[in-house]
Amino acid sequence: MNASIDSEKVLKHHGKTFYFAQRFLGRKNGYGVARLYQFCRYIDDLADESPDKDVAEEKLHSVRLQLSANQADDPLLQDFLDLAAEWQIKVKYALDLIDGVIMDLGKVDIQDQPELLQYCYRVAGTVGLMMCPLLYADNEGEQYALDLGIAMQLTNIARDVLHDARLGRRYLPADWVKGVTAVEICDLRKEDRLLIQESIHRILELAEEYYESGRNGFVHLPMRSRISIAIAARTYRQIGVKLLKNGCKYWHGRTYTTLTEKILLALREIIRTLSAAPRLRKVAHNQVLHQDIVALYPDKTIGEKFVP
Repeated sequence: MNASIDSEKVLKHHGKTFYFAQRFLGRKNGYGVARLYQFCRYIDDLADESPDKDVAEEKLHSVRLQLSANQADDPLLQDFLDLAAEWQIKVKYALDLIDGVIMDLGKVDIQDQPELLQYCYRVAGTVGLMMCPLLYADNEGEQYALDLGIAMQLTNIARDVLHDARLGRRYLPADWVKGVTAVEICDLRKEDRLLIQESIHRILELAEEYYESGRNGFVHLPMRSRISIAIAARTYRQIGVKLLKNGCKYWHGRTYTTLTEKILLALREIIRTLSAAPRLRKVAHNQVLHQDIVALYPDKTIGEKFVP
């Protein structure tokens, strides 16, 4: 199968919001985004689709070694390395992504907000960082892209509380939910529901801080990329908006945005982005947002393509 078609199919099937937004990019950039998404999906699937978690961890460590050596046996991994070389994507971010996915293999029991944000950096902030070259973001835009990735992951966590709990994962910080376990979330005990709902609301409030920072970074993108990312951010954020409107009733299952909603949101974002363009000004990044991930987010003065 043609690699371009294969990447597009993976994006369309698994990443509907990003596939929708990707259409607003040019062919070359859109193809690069699809290839990056295919790589990220591959890493996720190694963890999620393996019945043996020890085997999955061994495979992920093998992938990590191949990427660190800048040489891979798997054609898909080699395609990512080719993509990274072509677009100057830091492979270090892919290594951090793998570290985050490995965290999901065992029992997930997030203890506090710093640990939550460190996890979000690894599994999603890194993706935002890898997207920057594909979107022609300038160097200052990286930190805002990181924030947008974190915002989207927080939305994911808010949406998937029950689904994740059934997999033995609780991303809501223990000190927010008074130690309620994943098993107890699955039990849907009435005495826990209000506490979980309040924590989901708190997650979404935190996400809003990172979405706002992400929007501040649009000025660092050319117009076509700006429109695409604005659409992706707005349609993803809408999941949280709907969750809040529904009272964060996590026992009802996952919340989605429909195709009609996506189209309407896209039209609004196109108008909003174009009309705001003349007034956009650079805003100093709120470094408080990174205080819990400072040990993970690499020094931007380092020029290497990756740090083993």
